[in-house]
Amino acid sequence: MQSLYRIQLYWHGRDEGLEAIANRLSQLIANVGAGYRELQGWSYLDKEGTARPLTGRSESQSALECRAVDWEVAARKLRSYQPLLRLDGSPSDEIELAAGIPRLEPAGAFMPNRLRWQLTQHDAYGHVDGMRFLFNTAIAAFEADFGYVGTPTTPTEVLPLFSTGVPPVGWMTYLSRAYGPLPPLPKGALEHPLAGGSVVVAMPELFDDYDDEHRSRLEALRRTLADAGVLESSAQVAG
Repeated sequence: MQSLYRIQLYWHGRDEGLEAIANRLSQLIANVGAGYRELQGWSYLDKEGTARPLTGRSESQSALECRAVDWEVAARKLRSYQPLLRLDGSPSDEIELAAGIPRLEPAGAFMPNRLRWQLTQHDAYGHVDGMRFLFNTAIAAFEADFGYVGTPTTPTEVLPLFSTGVPPVGWMTYLSRAYGPLPPLPKGALEHPLAGGSVVVAMPELFDDYDDEHRSRLEALRRTLADAGVLESSAQVAG
Protein backbone atom coordinates (compact mmCIF):
# COMPACT_ATOMS: atom_id res chain seq x y z
CA MET A 1 0.00 0.00 0.00
CA GLN A 2 1.39 3.40 -0.98
CA SER A 3 1.88 6.00 1.72
CA LEU A 4 0.17 9.38 1.67
CA TYR A 5 1.96 12.63 2.42
CA ARG A 6 0.61 16.10 3.03
CA ILE A 7 2.02 19.51 2.14
CA GLN A 8 0.42 22.37 4.06
CA LEU A 9 1.12 26.07 3.59
CA TYR A 10 -0.23 29.15 5.38
CA TRP A 11 0.13 32.85 4.61
CA HIS A 12 -1.39 36.09 5.81
CA GLY A 13 -3.80 38.11 3.69
CA ARG A 14 -2.54 40.22 0.83
CA ASP A 15 -4.03 42.87 -1.38
CA GLU A 16 -4.24 40.75 -4.53
CA GLY A 17 -7.17 39.88 -6.72
CA LEU A 18 -8.41 36.97 -8.77
CA GLU A 19 -5.83 37.25 -11.57
CA ALA A 20 -2.87 37.34 -9.19
CA ILE A 21 -4.09 34.26 -7.33
CA ALA A 22 -4.72 32.47 -10.64
CA ASN A 23 -1.15 33.26 -11.68
CA ARG A 24 0.17 31.68 -8.49
CA LEU A 25 -1.94 28.54 -8.93
CA SER A 26 -0.96 28.23 -12.59
CA GLN A 27 2.72 28.64 -11.66
CA LEU A 28 2.49 25.83 -9.12
CA ILE A 29 0.85 23.38 -11.52
CA ALA A 30 3.24 24.23 -14.37
CA ASN A 31 6.38 23.95 -12.24
CA VAL A 32 5.55 20.66 -10.53
CA GLY A 33 4.60 19.20 -13.91
CA ALA A 34 7.88 20.40 -15.40
CA GLY A 35 9.73 18.74 -12.54
CA TYR A 36 7.88 15.41 -12.70
CA ARG A 37 5.80 14.15 -15.61
CA GLU A 38 3.92 12.00 -13.09
CA LEU A 39 2.43 15.26 -11.77
CA GLN A 40 1.15 16.46 -15.13
CA GLY A 41 -2.57 16.43 -15.86
CA TRP A 42 -4.67 18.20 -13.23
CA SER A 43 -8.39 18.93 -13.26
CA TYR A 44 -10.57 21.20 -11.18
CA LEU A 45 -14.09 20.52 -10.01
CA ASP A 46 -16.74 22.97 -11.18
CA LYS A 47 -19.87 23.94 -9.23
CA GLU A 48 -21.61 20.71 -10.25
CA GLY A 49 -18.62 18.58 -9.29
CA THR A 50 -17.64 17.88 -12.91
CA ALA A 51 -13.89 17.59 -13.56
CA ARG A 52 -12.52 20.19 -16.00
CA PRO A 53 -8.93 20.15 -17.35
CA LEU A 54 -6.61 22.70 -15.79
CA THR A 55 -3.99 23.53 -18.38
CA GLY A 56 -3.00 27.16 -17.80
CA ARG A 57 -3.75 30.54 -16.30
CA SER A 58 -7.20 30.88 -17.88
CA GLU A 59 -8.35 27.54 -16.48
CA SER A 60 -6.79 28.40 -13.11
CA GLN A 61 -8.94 31.52 -13.04
CA SER A 62 -12.02 29.48 -13.92
CA ALA A 63 -11.19 27.02 -11.13
CA LEU A 64 -11.17 29.91 -8.67
CA GLU A 65 -14.27 31.65 -10.01
CA CYS A 66 -16.47 28.56 -9.88
CA ARG A 67 -15.60 28.07 -6.21
CA ALA A 68 -15.88 31.69 -5.09
CA VAL A 69 -17.23 32.32 -1.59
CA ASP A 70 -18.88 35.64 -0.72
CA TRP A 71 -18.89 36.63 2.94
CA GLU A 72 -18.98 39.65 5.20
CA VAL A 73 -17.04 40.84 8.26
CA ALA A 74 -18.03 44.01 10.12
CA ALA A 75 -20.09 45.21 7.14
CA ARG A 76 -17.12 44.58 4.83
CA LYS A 77 -18.09 42.47 1.81
CA LEU A 78 -15.40 39.97 0.85
CA ARG A 79 -14.80 37.26 -1.73
CA SER A 80 -12.38 34.39 -1.35
CA TYR A 81 -11.77 31.26 -3.43
CA GLN A 82 -11.71 27.58 -2.48
CA PRO A 83 -10.95 25.46 -5.55
CA LEU A 84 -10.40 21.72 -5.44
CA LEU A 85 -7.92 20.16 -7.88
CA ARG A 86 -7.35 16.47 -8.57
CA LEU A 87 -4.54 14.69 -10.34
CA ASP A 88 -5.89 12.75 -13.30
CA GLY A 89 -5.85 9.00 -12.76
CA SER A 90 -5.22 9.19 -9.02
CA PRO A 91 -7.90 8.54 -6.38
CA SER A 92 -5.90 10.28 -3.65
CA ASP A 93 -3.83 13.15 -5.04
CA GLU A 94 -5.60 16.49 -4.61
CA ILE A 95 -4.96 20.14 -3.83
CA GLU A 96 -7.33 22.29 -1.78
CA LEU A 97 -6.78 26.03 -1.77
CA ALA A 98 -8.31 28.83 0.29
CA ALA A 99 -7.09 32.17 -1.05
CA GLY A 100 -8.16 35.77 -1.32
CA ILE A 101 -8.67 36.12 2.44
CA PRO A 102 -7.46 39.58 3.52
CA ARG A 103 -5.70 40.27 6.78
CA LEU A 104 -8.42 40.27 9.41
CA GLU A 105 -8.20 40.88 13.12
CA PRO A 106 -11.49 39.77 14.72
CA ALA A 107 -10.42 39.05 18.30
CA GLY A 108 -7.03 37.92 17.04
CA ALA A 109 -8.55 35.01 15.13
CA PHE A 110 -6.28 32.83 13.00
CA MET A 111 -7.77 33.17 9.49
CA PRO A 112 -4.96 32.53 6.99
CA ASN A 113 -4.88 31.74 3.33
CA ARG A 114 -3.82 28.15 2.97
CA LEU A 115 -2.98 25.26 0.68
CA ARG A 116 -3.45 21.59 1.49
CA TRP A 117 -1.85 19.15 -0.93
CA GLN A 118 -2.33 15.42 -0.39
CA LEU A 119 -0.08 13.28 -2.53
CA THR A 120 0.71 9.61 -2.88
CA GLN A 121 4.27 8.42 -2.46
CA HIS A 122 5.70 7.76 -5.91
CA ASP A 123 9.05 6.26 -6.90
CA ALA A 124 9.83 9.35 -8.98
CA TYR A 125 9.57 11.89 -6.15
CA GLY A 126 8.95 9.76 -3.04
CA HIS A 127 12.29 10.63 -1.43
CA VAL A 128 13.71 13.59 0.45
CA ASP A 129 14.99 15.50 -2.60
CA GLY A 130 11.80 15.01 -4.59
CA MET A 131 9.50 15.98 -1.76
CA ARG A 132 11.64 19.00 -0.91
CA PHE A 133 11.43 20.12 -4.56
CA LEU A 134 7.62 19.96 -4.44
CA PHE A 135 7.55 21.74 -1.07
CA ASN A 136 9.92 24.47 -2.27
CA THR A 137 7.90 24.92 -5.46
CA ALA A 138 4.67 25.42 -3.52
CA ILE A 139 6.36 27.81 -1.07
CA ALA A 140 7.69 29.93 -3.94
CA ALA A 141 4.37 30.01 -5.78
CA PHE A 142 2.40 31.31 -2.81
CA GLU A 143 5.13 33.05 -0.79
CA ALA A 144 4.05 31.24 2.35
CA ASP A 145 4.68 32.37 5.92
CA PHE A 146 5.00 28.84 7.27
CA GLY A 147 4.22 25.29 6.30
CA TYR A 148 5.22 21.67 6.60
CA VAL A 149 5.37 18.28 4.95
CA GLY A 150 3.97 15.39 6.95
CA THR A 151 1.56 12.49 6.81
CA PRO A 152 -2.24 12.70 7.01
CA THR A 153 -1.97 12.51 10.82
CA THR A 154 1.45 13.99 11.71
CA PRO A 155 1.70 16.79 12.56
CA THR A 156 -1.82 17.71 13.63
CA GLU A 157 -3.32 20.11 11.12
CA VAL A 158 -3.79 23.68 12.34
CA LEU A 159 -7.32 24.86 11.59
CA PRO A 160 -8.55 28.41 11.03
CA LEU A 161 -10.34 29.93 14.04
CA PHE A 162 -9.43 26.91 16.20
CA SER A 163 -5.69 27.59 16.41
CA THR A 164 -3.36 30.31 17.61
CA GLY A 165 -1.35 29.91 14.42
CA VAL A 166 1.78 28.42 16.01
CA PRO A 167 3.61 26.57 13.19
CA PRO A 168 3.55 22.78 13.58
CA VAL A 169 6.79 20.88 13.02
CA GLY A 170 6.70 18.17 10.39
CA TRP A 171 9.15 15.94 8.58
CA MET A 172 9.91 19.15 6.67
CA THR A 173 9.09 22.54 8.15
CA TYR A 174 9.20 25.96 6.49
CA LEU A 175 9.52 29.21 8.44
CA SER A 176 9.78 32.58 6.74
CA ARG A 177 12.40 35.08 7.83
CA ALA A 178 9.77 36.80 9.98
CA TYR A 179 10.19 33.99 12.52
CA GLY A 180 13.83 34.91 13.05
CA PRO A 181 17.10 32.96 12.71
CA LEU A 182 17.05 29.26 13.46
CA PRO A 183 19.02 27.77 16.36
CA PRO A 184 21.56 24.94 16.04
CA LEU A 185 19.53 21.90 15.07
CA PRO A 186 19.52 18.38 16.56
CA LYS A 187 21.78 15.78 15.02
CA GLY A 188 20.46 14.59 11.66
CA ALA A 189 18.28 17.66 11.00
CA LEU A 190 19.34 20.00 8.20
CA GLU A 191 18.49 23.59 7.30
CA HIS A 192 17.98 24.50 3.63
CA PRO A 193 17.83 28.30 3.12
CA LEU A 194 15.37 29.72 0.59
CA ALA A 195 14.88 33.28 -0.65
CA GLY A 196 12.24 34.06 1.96
CA GLY A 197 13.13 31.75 4.82
CA SER A 198 14.35 28.21 5.51
CA VAL A 199 13.17 24.62 5.19
CA VAL A 200 14.25 22.32 8.02
CA VAL A 201 14.33 18.60 7.24
CA ALA A 202 14.09 16.52 10.42
CA MET A 203 15.63 13.39 8.87
CA PRO A 204 17.00 12.41 5.44
CA GLU A 205 14.75 9.36 5.01
CA LEU A 206 11.00 9.27 4.42
CA PHE A 207 9.11 9.93 7.64
CA ASP A 208 7.22 6.91 8.98
CA ASP A 209 4.38 7.54 11.46
CA TYR A 210 4.92 4.10 12.99
CA ASP A 211 8.67 4.46 13.56
CA ASP A 212 9.33 5.40 17.20
CA GLU A 213 12.78 6.79 16.36
CA HIS A 214 11.31 9.03 13.68
CA ARG A 215 8.73 10.39 16.09
CA SER A 216 11.39 10.99 18.73
CA ARG A 217 13.56 12.91 16.26
CA LEU A 218 10.59 14.99 15.22
CA GLU A 219 9.80 15.85 18.83
CA ALA A 220 13.44 16.74 19.49
CA LEU A 221 13.34 19.18 16.59
CA ARG A 222 10.06 20.68 17.79
CA ARG A 223 11.48 21.21 21.30
CA THR A 224 14.63 22.81 19.89
CA LEU A 225 12.67 25.28 17.78
CA ALA A 226 10.18 26.01 20.55
CA ASP A 227 12.92 26.58 23.15
CA ALA A 228 14.62 29.01 20.75
CA GLY A 229 11.40 31.03 20.50
CA VAL A 230 10.92 30.71 16.76
CA LEU A 231 7.57 28.89 16.96
CA GLU A 232 5.59 32.00 17.75
CA SER A 233 1.92 32.45 16.99
CA SER A 234 0.93 33.86 13.64
CA ALA A 235 -0.45 37.01 15.27
CA GLN A 236 2.81 37.73 17.10
CA VAL A 237 4.89 37.37 13.96
CA ALA A 238 2.48 39.53 11.97
CA GLY A 239 2.98 42.19 14.60
